Amino acid sequence: RDFPGPKMVGPAAERFRRAGAPTDAALSYCTNCKTCDITCPSGVPVAAINMRARAEHVKKHGRKLRDWILAHGEHMAKLAMPSQPLANLGMANPVTRQMLKAIGISGSRPLPRYAPRTFLRQYGKLRQQPYEDKAVFFPGCFINYNAPQVGLDLIAVLQANRYQVIVPPGLACCGVPLVTGGYLDEAEQAARRNIAALAEYAARGVPILTACSSCGLMLKQEYGELFAAAGAGEIAARTYDIMEFLL
Repeated sequence: RDFPGPKMVGPAAERFRRAGAPTDAALSYCTNCKTCDITCPSGVPVAAINMRARAEHVKKHGRKLRDWILAHGEHMAKLAMPSQPLANLGMANPVTRQMLKAIGISGSRPLPRYAPRTFLRQYGKLRQQPYEDKAVFFPGCFINYNAPQVGLDLIAVLQANRYQVIVPPGLACCGVPLVTGGYLDEAEQAARRNIAALAEYAARGVPILTACSSCGLMLKQEYGELFAAAGAGEIAARTYDIMEFLL
């Protein structure tokens, strides 16, 4: 009952926000799930409007520690990897879970464990067959730090189909957690960094693959909607979810 719906807290309330009315705290309840975009008969990017409004809201009213932690998963993973076994042990510790619960992070499900070695570290040691056909892989944070085997299996499948897989250097988090946390400026920095790394391949028509639906959403849609970054259209046109590409 505290959430009047995406249209009310987004486009409908934006006219009042532009007139200087107080921003609506109900913005924090929007999860950017895109259901409103799918159901809008006029194709209005309601979720993008909500995310821009949320970013302005958190700038004015401050950010919670919980939101910073959840928005900066890549940063947290980089801190955790040097002591990966201890980090995993600590996340499963009841005392740690109570501390997280105190700042607003639910203790009802286990936190994802960090892998002993990142995907990028293992990718750097792979010896692929240098086939003529190429495909670019955008691993994202979760595959890199938590589920590297998914990325390694993807490369094995593509090698079996006579594709060499390229992971360009310089890739960052896609930005989904930053956007939903209200850190739109940081998300735009990540977007521009990723576009710079991928633009060369998109211009050459090389397919860009993801095995993460959130990363695919950012590359295909949100970079263009939220940031209008140069090159975002080319990236979107060449980005495929892995199953779509293989089928």
